[in-house]
Amino acid sequence: MAFAAFLVALVVMLCLVPSACAWDHRVVHLNGMVIDTRLLASGPKHQPQSVTHPDQKGHYLLHMDQSEEVEKELFGFFGTHGHYIPMNTYLLYTTEAMVERFRSLSPRLLWAGPLPEQTKFPAYASVKEAFKFSAQGRDPTATAGDPTHRLVVRVGTEGPGDTEQRLRRWHQSMPMVFNTTVTLQALDATTVMVTVDPAAYHSVVAFLVRQRAVHSIAPLFVTTAFMTTSNSVLQGNTEAQYPIFQKGQSGAGQVICIADSGLDYYNPFFRDDSVTVSQDKKMPSHRKLLKYISYQCPTGYNCVSYEQYNNDITDEVKGHGTHVTGCAVGHLQGTDPVAEPTCGAAPDAKVVFHDLQPPGDNAAMMPPVLLDTSLLAVGAAVDTQARIHSHSWGSTCSTSSTASSKCVFGERPYPYDIQSERVDDWLIRNKENIAIFAAGNSGEYGKWSVASPANAKNVLAVGATEYAQDKMAYFSSYGPTYDGRVKPDLVAPGYQVFAAHGNGNAPDKTTPLSTAKSGTSQATPTVAGAVALVREYLQQGRYVDGTAQAGFGIAAPHGALLKALLVLSADFLPLTKTKPEEPDVSPHAPGQWQGWGRINLANILYPADRRVWFSYGYKGGTTTEFTAGRTEIVACFETVKASRLKVVLYWHDPACTSNCDVSGVSLVVNDVDLTLTSGVQQWQGNLNPTYDKYNNIEVIDLAEAPPDSYKVTVALAQLTNTHDGRLPYVVAIMGAFTEEPSLGICNMQCPTVHGVPCAGAGTCASGKCVCTADGYSGADCGTFNTGAESFHIASTAPRPSGCGVAGCNGRCYNDDVNGHFQGTCTADATTTNCKSSYAPTGKCTVAQTCSGHGTFADDKCVCHDYSHSDGRGEWAGDSCSKCEAGWAGSNCDCRVSACAGHGICSQSGCTCL
Repeated sequence: MAFAAFLVALVVMLCLVPSACAWDHRVVHLNGMVIDTRLLASGPKHQPQSVTHPDQKGHYLLHMDQSEEVEKELFGFFGTHGHYIPMNTYLLYTTEAMVERFRSLSPRLLWAGPLPEQTKFPAYASVKEAFKFSAQGRDPTATAGDPTHRLVVRVGTEGPGDTEQRLRRWHQSMPMVFNTTVTLQALDATTVMVTVDPAAYHSVVAFLVRQRAVHSIAPLFVTTAFMTTSNSVLQGNTEAQYPIFQKGQSGAGQVICIADSGLDYYNPFFRDDSVTVSQDKKMPSHRKLLKYISYQCPTGYNCVSYEQYNNDITDEVKGHGTHVTGCAVGHLQGTDPVAEPTCGAAPDAKVVFHDLQPPGDNAAMMPPVLLDTSLLAVGAAVDTQARIHSHSWGSTCSTSSTASSKCVFGERPYPYDIQSERVDDWLIRNKENIAIFAAGNSGEYGKWSVASPANAKNVLAVGATEYAQDKMAYFSSYGPTYDGRVKPDLVAPGYQVFAAHGNGNAPDKTTPLSTAKSGTSQATPTVAGAVALVREYLQQGRYVDGTAQAGFGIAAPHGALLKALLVLSADFLPLTKTKPEEPDVSPHAPGQWQGWGRINLANILYPADRRVWFSYGYKGGTTTEFTAGRTEIVACFETVKASRLKVVLYWHDPACTSNCDVSGVSLVVNDVDLTLTSGVQQWQGNLNPTYDKYNNIEVIDLAEAPPDSYKVTVALAQLTNTHDGRLPYVVAIMGAFTEEPSLGICNMQCPTVHGVPCAGAGTCASGKCVCTADGYSGADCGTFNTGAESFHIASTAPRPSGCGVAGCNGRCYNDDVNGHFQGTCTADATTTNCKSSYAPTGKCTVAQTCSGHGTFADDKCVCHDYSHSDGRGEWAGDSCSKCEAGWAGSNCDCRVSACAGHGICSQSGCTCL
């Protein structure tokens, strides 16, 4: 089938009601397209891309069944499982011949087809407009002098050097086609940066989508900075109280990497006159600055105007970078953090500073396109080993630094782009790291305003509150993300935060300079400092009882654990927005504006009235993990008083690598469900009526949980893509339990009477008897009420008058000790009036089996219904021991009418008389 015909065929494959298809596993979601493969069931499994070039490589969609062996099978045949696309679909760079051969071998392949061209360019980038260009190859709406646009192009590759050869061919083709200059740069083997004049922008996109090696094209957006004394709020929200500092916790030994506009290291909050600051060299003896990574114009930018600033290690006056660094680690030498209200959240931590801004350009920072290899990995390098990454910037909705930076929220949201993807992937591969990004300052414009890469799944996205008030800062961006996830994750003070004030690195500075600034930029490094305090607490082993215990110290806490504990610390507040004044739309976490709440370290560090437990350290010193689809009991515990009870489940989820712009369709690849059970009560993750399929954070937060027995369960709902066949996860619990929760095994046995749990008069649920038989009560369901008085059925004392073998004063016994009776149950009743499900020969204690042909429910046998599907009749009677009318034989498999009245039905048929 020709490609054009294939696109026509797709019209009838589209799900007509996308919301109804959103979670059907036979539906494939692409940029701007929904393919319902159920409509292809009667047709061929494979729609060929070409009938003339079966050995030419291109991108193919392979829609598979839900088997857990799919990835292994794809890898075994193709050498890769490609890019995962919801639902159960894989994008591979291969040939039509290979797809056809795989189709003939694999019963798990449900459908295959080439990647449609129109899905290569995301819906948020106006794909329709991209194809509207004039015959001369110029966009008639382009304005002369407009700055260049940049595109990130993802390609398939056949091996080393393949991408470079392809770029040379494109270089030769593009000038002839467009009569313009197009710059192509390979960022890595599968990623190409295309810089193009806006007049040819649409033409270049149209050229690129037709290249078989290309599977996605996306604009690269411009990055901008997101601009109180917050420590008392983070440490318990009591004015001028710093209980965590007073315990001696200050972030010592922790390193935070901050990438920003520059750092005024002469400011007294960082200054160390005993060490000369050198660019790009480790300075282990400097009290604050471990390393200053100088500014270098990143690959992919037009560096002609900025090369003169390479190796810069300064900040501007009133610099953004100096202030945010002060929020995290600022500390006046020789002062007590408790007495210094403008110190950072982790005053004894150090910083690795990465300069992203050339001098003279206060508006735009220039982070590298590939945040994983060129930013995060640099901060986490062997010589510095920063494990906490704090970044107070993100994308705008503009591809040009001179164009409007305001999104049309609700219509044009921030996309999950290459930077979100790269951060998600790096964090899942570098488990000891945590990345914290500012949510953005566009909240006054509406929903969908959380910027990239804060909208990534595995980062900790931070929103801003006002100081010492339960109000959101009016500017703080909020979600949901375009695919429906909650963002920001947490909030912290970000309004009028006092911290270090930059003065252009003037070395003659002696007066401590601080100033107040507002923004999610300020909330983010404050949270990074809080992470440093938690990390220090874990490394010192203080999580056991609050004292340092080296034997229990966790040397390298995983980022997933740190994120889970920060979420555990959060208080969900009745926050309101100041412009306009209105409450959060949700009565419980997560909320639209605050995510899972505002950080309160007093909940998890040195807790006074409750304990904290987490699953870290399980299975060989890593986080708990799934290796196959199953349900696991994570923890069982008992609480001793009515108190707050909170459970957090978190896991790093694989990055979305292709077709990530589908409204309302979750980008969560591996789905885990959280359940808390107590007796017959059950709560689900995020307190939803159904299990959450959109977030990789699930929380159950009960403000006043009664003293009781509890069980925490996690279930693997979907395991689609892992790097090593495992799915690590963290469960953290905060509550009033005295004994540490048991891990993986629940020893919650219910009390027994004569060896019978709950006396047979109730059911056992999470170690607690639930009495179901009429007249029975007590912790073991062994107390029987005669109507006039009560007695315990295990007591050897004489029974009250009116009691016999079947009951008392007409009230029947209904337990496994005395028996299960019905009728009058007077003092002279016998054991022959058993409930229909119990046998008199067992003194009404032996349950009926319904003759093996039914199940017992509601005091009667319900016989199996075979619907005559296997040539048998139905079983009938009170105990399912008789055949229905018209059938006979030991298996009710002989129809009486077949013997015509002249024979006997048997298993082998009629035996004639």
